[in-house]
Amino acid sequence: MSSSTNIIERPARSYHPRVSLLSLLLLFAIVALSITVGLQWRELKPLRVENKRLNEERGTLMVEDRSRVHAIKIPDRFAGEGRDSFRIFVPKGSIYWAFVVVNDIPKDGYPELKNFPEKYSILGSGTDLPLHARLDPGEHVLSFRTVPRGSKHADIQLTVDHLDATANTKTDRWPSVTSETYSVFGNGVRGAATPADDSGRLVLQRHRIEATSQDGMFHSFVLPDPDYPLDGVMVWIEPDRK
Repeated sequence: MSSSTNIIERPARSYHPRVSLLSLLLLFAIVALSITVGLQWRELKPLRVENKRLNEERGTLMVEDRSRVHAIKIPDRFAGEGRDSFRIFVPKGSIYWAFVVVNDIPKDGYPELKNFPEKYSILGSGTDLPLHARLDPGEHVLSFRTVPRGSKHADIQLTVDHLDATANTKTDRWPSVTSETYSVFGNGVRGAATPADDSGRLVLQRHRIEATSQDGMFHSFVLPDPDYPLDGVMVWIEPDRK
């Protein structure tokens, strides 16, 4: 007796991905949001650049790399009459010093310091030290100006965060004695955030003055910057050495 079994093969079932309406709406929302953010970023980028420029025109310090010291010159209309002012940022974990040297200003480089301030010093000057001020981490405003000393003499005053001191300069040299005609040479920080160099130093102002004759005054634009030291004032900052 023979028997046979009939095997019925079922057709293979095909699987198709199923996406719910809620998931589809969520996907569309994410894509639309990404496009909106991208467009806003493109539109805001030039506005950020313009905002940075406008802030720097007012002397506001815009620091992108907060691991380095930066400085910017505050415009004269905001600094006050007769003042040269700078805004300085010192990064965390650092101590910087501001120095002011009057006369014998070199064309390049820095005046040689016979000594360096102790860390407990805040602001002042000494026999072997020029006018100086300590700059702790954070933002500071540094200003200097010429101030009268008596009826016939003048001096340089340094102000840092509302504390001030004077350089006590010699009475027979600049700024007490000035020529009627003179040429001015120099460089320093201007109206843009400027970082320090690799050594941590940064010249805020190098102002060199050389007396000239009346004839030379009309041709001062062709005079080269002399290689020898001149009268004037130099202000710079550098990190603590001790």
